[in-house]
This record gives sequence, structure tokens and C-alpha cells, in this order.
Amino acid sequence: MKQAYIHHAKFDWFFIIAPPFVCLFIVLLMPSLFHSGNEVAGFSWLLLIVLIDVAHVYSTGFRTYFDKEMSDKFRQVFISVPIISFVIGVLVYAVQPMLFWRVLAYLAVFHFVRQQYGFMRLYGRNDNMPAYKKRIDAIAIYSATLYPLLYWHFSNDRTFNWFLKGDFVLSDIPEMRTVLGIIYVIICLVYIISEIHSVIQKKYINLPKNALLLGTALSWLVGIVILNSDITFTFLNVVAHGVPYMALIWIKAQEKAQSNPMNFPSLIRKALTRFGWPLFLLFLILPAIFEEGLWDIFVWHEQIELLFKRDLNFKTPKSVLNLLVPLLSVPQITHYILDGFIWKVSAEKKSI
Repeated sequence: MKQAYIHHAKFDWFFIIAPPFVCLFIVLLMPSLFHSGNEVAGFSWLLLIVLIDVAHVYSTGFRTYFDKEMSDKFRQVFISVPIISFVIGVLVYAVQPMLFWRVLAYLAVFHFVRQQYGFMRLYGRNDNMPAYKKRIDAIAIYSATLYPLLYWHFSNDRTFNWFLKGDFVLSDIPEMRTVLGIIYVIICLVYIISEIHSVIQKKYINLPKNALLLGTALSWLVGIVILNSDITFTFLNVVAHGVPYMALIWIKAQEKAQSNPMNFPSLIRKALTRFGWPLFLLFLILPAIFEEGLWDIFVWHEQIELLFKRDLNFKTPKSVLNLLVPLLSVPQITHYILDGFIWKVSAEKKSI
């Protein structure tokens, strides 16, 4: 049986499967850089937050707004989602800013967790598995992300946050961490036994699926549970999520552009050619720099000199922040919602 790669072996291993392993190797190779006292700032902030984390948000546009077939078919959805996101964001932020950030953090967590499940499904799509094995696979990939997250929620000594301090509801309950650890080990053992049984029966092992699960489990464990470091958590979290996502968007949009070139504007078509990836990245990086520049000028006041080589700090009135913070969050929220929408639509098409 052939391995169920999404594009082809080299592409999948390099851009989708390998990122968490590469990150873990770098962390192991340079322990001083990923020391618990180091924060995400300067060049690491520019690379991880702007060029990967924020930039990957805009890649969704290649499967939605830039895709004529999708934008025509789901015009109302694509128009209403950012508008509704802004309106609800303003209302929630008006109630309490921290409530806004808490809702946004858990929405982001849901998106990150579901992405790994989605990749697991893609790599297991050709496996003729019984229903119980599919459930074991699903529980395993969800546990790989949810156990570290729950461990975090039952600890109050982590030196990092998802967005900002207080966005997660935390409590220090060592007993819960112990129970969760035991359950996690049992789930891992059940998955390993089920895989061994499957390999013996079929004389076949699904390499990309198992590598994806292993990379997910190790990166989330090291980034959240084992090492207590802001830069380590951000590095493992952002790269292992953002790079595979951008790669998947690029190949899926590229496949569609090849089958129906007139579906995309000419400049977008050029970005989706075999050697058009620099232009593709430019479409993501430029709005990311612009957006993050606005965040830093008006909200965070932390990295302005790095972006603009000058001090532009000034205090933004609270009345302006009440509208500006939800407005600047619209691309992010839209990305979370539309990402789930487009992959659900794609899955429904394949099942027909």
C-alpha cells in the first residue's frame, strides 16, 4: 500500500511533518537560547510572530477571497464573517477586555488542536480501518495536544501565556496533573498496541500519520510541560502550526490554479506557479508587517523601534482601543472561522 501523502513525499516531509522535529533539534542544540528566562523579542519576535504566526493568517485568502469559485459560491459567508466578528468583538471587549482576550485565546486553541486532527485524518484517509481504530487515532491526536493544555491549566507556574497574562483560567492542582498524566500514558499505550496489531494484520505502517502524531506529541510536551520557557513555547507552537498550514494552503490553491487558471486573478496565479512561492510569501508578509505594526504602535508598544527604527509610542485612548483591538483582531478571527469552514466544505465534496 502506498503512503498517503497529501502532495508528495519530499514536500510533505519537509514542510508538514518535519517542522516540529527540526524545532526540537534546534532547542536541543542551543539550550542557552531557549533558557527559561528568554522572552520572544527582537529578531525572534519578527521571525516567529510576524513572519510566521501573523503571516499564516493571511494565507487563508488563497482558499477564500482570492478563489473566484469559492468567493462567488459563499459570498455571503465571506462578507458576513469579518463583519460579525468585529461586532461581537466590540461587544465582548466593552464588557471586559480580558474576557475578549480569553475568548480569543480559546478560539485559537481550538483552531490549533483541530489542525493537527485534520492532518491526522488526511494521512489516514486511505487506511481501511475499523471504526474502533479511527476512534483510537482521533483520541491519540487530540490527547497529544489536550494533555499539555490541561497540564498548563492545572499549573500556575508557566512563564508564558497564549496571548497575554490571565487569558487562560488557571489553577494549581498537582493531583489533576498526575491523573491526567496517567490517562495520557494509557492512551499512548493503547495507540501503540493498536498500531502494532494493524501492522501485523496489514503488513503496512502509515509513516506520515505516525510521524505527525509523534511530532505533535513531542513538540507540545516539550513546549508546554517539560520546558518552562516563553521562547521555547512560542518557537515550537508557531513553527509547527504556521509552516505546515501555509504549505498546505499553497499546494491546495496551486492544484486548483492548475486545473482552472482563470479562477484566480493574474497576480495570484503567478504566486501559485511552481516557482511562485516568493510572491506567495510576499502576499502574506506585507499585510502581516502592516497589521503587527498597528498592533505595536497603538496597543503593545514593545517592538516599534525594530519595525520603524524610531520611537512612535503614545498612549491610545481607551475609547479608541474599544474599537481598534476588535478591528485588528478581525483577520485572526476570520482565519479561525473560515479555515474550519473551507476544510469542512472540502471534506463534504469528497464524500459525495
